[in-house]
Amino acid sequence: MKRIFNKLNENIIIINNKGDILFCNEVLLEKLGYKQKDIIQNNINNILYNIEDIDCIKKEENIDLLFYRKTKDIVKFNCDIIIDFFEEKEAIFILCKEISKSYTIEDLDNLLDSIPIGLWIKNIDGKYLYSNRYLASLANKEKENMIGNYDIDNFKDEYAHLYKEVDEEVINTKKPRLFEEAIIVNGISKEFESYKAPILGENEDVIYTVGATRDISLRKKIEKQVFNNHNQVSTLNNILNISNRDIKGLLENGCYELLKYLSIDGISIWLYDKDKKELKSYIRRGYSVVSQHEGIIKLGKDTIEWEIFNNMSDGLRDINEVSHIDICKKMENDGVKYIGTYKIKLRDDIIGILTIYYKYDNKPPEYDQSNFIKAICGQMAILIKNLKLTNEIKIENKKRSNTERELALFLETAVDLVGVIDEDGYFKKANSKWSEVLGWTEEELININLKNLLHPEDMKKVLSVKDFKKGSKFRKNVKYRYLNKNGKYIWLHIGSKYVEEENHFLVTGRDITKEMYVEEQTKKLEKAIEIESMKNEFFSNISHEFKTPLNIILGSMQLLNQSIYKNSITTEKLINHISTIKQNSYRLLRLVNNLIDISKIETGYYELQLSNNNIVNIIEDITLSVVNYVECKNINLIFDTDTECEILACDPDKIERVMLNLLSNAIKYTGEYGEIIVSLKSDGKKVIVSVKDNGTGIPKDKIGIIFDRFGQVNDALIKRREGSGIGLSLVKSLVEMHGGSIRVESELNIGSEFIFEIPVSLIEDEEVTILDKNLRDTQIEKCNIEFSDIYNI
Repeated sequence: MKRIFNKLNENIIIINNKGDILFCNEVLLEKLGYKQKDIIQNNINNILYNIEDIDCIKKEENIDLLFYRKTKDIVKFNCDIIIDFFEEKEAIFILCKEISKSYTIEDLDNLLDSIPIGLWIKNIDGKYLYSNRYLASLANKEKENMIGNYDIDNFKDEYAHLYKEVDEEVINTKKPRLFEEAIIVNGISKEFESYKAPILGENEDVIYTVGATRDISLRKKIEKQVFNNHNQVSTLNNILNISNRDIKGLLENGCYELLKYLSIDGISIWLYDKDKKELKSYIRRGYSVVSQHEGIIKLGKDTIEWEIFNNMSDGLRDINEVSHIDICKKMENDGVKYIGTYKIKLRDDIIGILTIYYKYDNKPPEYDQSNFIKAICGQMAILIKNLKLTNEIKIENKKRSNTERELALFLETAVDLVGVIDEDGYFKKANSKWSEVLGWTEEELININLKNLLHPEDMKKVLSVKDFKKGSKFRKNVKYRYLNKNGKYIWLHIGSKYVEEENHFLVTGRDITKEMYVEEQTKKLEKAIEIESMKNEFFSNISHEFKTPLNIILGSMQLLNQSIYKNSITTEKLINHISTIKQNSYRLLRLVNNLIDISKIETGYYELQLSNNNIVNIIEDITLSVVNYVECKNINLIFDTDTECEILACDPDKIERVMLNLLSNAIKYTGEYGEIIVSLKSDGKKVIVSVKDNGTGIPKDKIGIIFDRFGQVNDALIKRREGSGIGLSLVKSLVEMHGGSIRVESELNIGSEFIFEIPVSLIEDEEVTILDKNLRDTQIEKCNIEFSDIYNI
């Protein structure tokens, strides 16, 4: 039911037979300015003006009731009374309809006389048809004497001529005019803001002019003080030079002007401390009250003071309304009759409270000055905020100065390199260690861009400011080489942090030149040991490679001699022994050829016999020549090309040797029923040849060494597959001598793919060489030599 009542536009209040309020709908609450908690369970007599006996209400079906608003003014309702049940108990339903008061001309005249704004009406000739009391007071006349006269009769000549000019402008343009003026009132110079507007008749002709003027002297004075203060605190230098006394003096002057303007007995400014939840007396003029705590009012959350501070509306009120507050009791004892409280706010931030006091022997103003005082409080809020900000800036600046002094001391006493570098790479600050390490004086370092001292190879390590902003803004343990004044490079271990607020880098460093030298020498020693180890391993392997075929050849010859001696030689045995001797002779020949070629390449005596050839035919023929070998191992060999002809300058014999070596490796490391794919592609600028198998593959950590002269994958493979470990080194050298490159892609137990590229170039004025098809036997011989270490073929 309550929800339904709250949806209605009617004013509804429900009470019990004792007058206790059970419910009041939101429409009536809003009209009276209360909240539910203010009146629920409260007795209706506390908010009624004209009824004290509840029975008088119950007896009537319709009655006029006068209700107090929260602001203590009275509103009149015509009410229908209904007796019914509410929440299962008998209750009195009061349905209220606000009664609009009919105002007379006299009421309107009294109302206009009660406001602190000058109002008037003139005809087009400038004769006053109406003037309120405030305007007449400015002319130092009674308002009856103003009406029927002209400006020249009511004001000084200089003002009268100005008013006449403005009137004529408003009449001619038929547009309103807003202007400010300064006039002397009772010997005091005051500033006014005036507004004049035309009243048009049926024919759109001006028949009257109306106007209003208000005193803005105090507002202008406060605004000027705020403006001057703003100019004073517009730069950091001024903020640091301005004293709290300067700003407080502006506020004191403002309070003094307000004291005179409102004819009040006292005025105080209380500053609000959010953290401590207290009001502290800051400025007092005229009468003031100081609490037992030396001008401090505690605002604990459960106290009356806190409730008043948060919920009390701005305005002037009788001291009796707040006499339940301890400090207000003291004011009442001091003879204070009225107290005005106004929050000093900047947006929603409460900065403090302005309080004004009227004593019993002082008459409060006829006009409500709340809006005017609120405007003044807004100006004071800016001054006080400036005061607080000034204090905060001074405190922070003092902290910063202390920090800078500590930093300067730290920079000078630090054992490592410490400095501040701007975004362009110049030192803003640097400790003396930089000079000791780099050899440049402090003055020279300030004028040198640090990037110019950086080793060219280390430039790629430097991150841009943009990179720092995107990343973690912190980078540590980066090694750079910087140029010393003596021309040598110094190794520094640098850590840096980008400070976005200051647009600079904090840099720390350490000289690690000696460490890097030791590290370099250690690496060289380790490399030398590694190479020596590889050489020993290589020569051990070469020794094995030589001894094995020689032993087999000698063994076969001994067996052959015994068979001849015993006269047991047969043609089959003879063929087997000769085949064995021939195969191992090929192995020796292959090994010797490789060693000789590698030595020639290293000494620069190895030359290519270049001629213009169809590289497709060379690759295809040498691939097809090994078909018989792979079939013996049940390996599927595939050749694929995207072009039938690509002429380039190459040494056919060396290209065949490269292919045979790659095919030999593929056959050795591919198991039975495996697959080897040879593919050739051309893009017009280079030829790309690939030999891919699905054999044992190569571990990732060994891929980098397989092209080294002494490099092999591991001992296990050496034992399972015969080889010296120099074949791929030779292949790499031969490809590079053709201006090409070779690489490998491999995955353990998946397979390997060797890819080499040769640029397409021609020998000028030379015809294309046509390969002799009768060289088949020569290719077979080459295959026999290259595959001599592959058994069971």
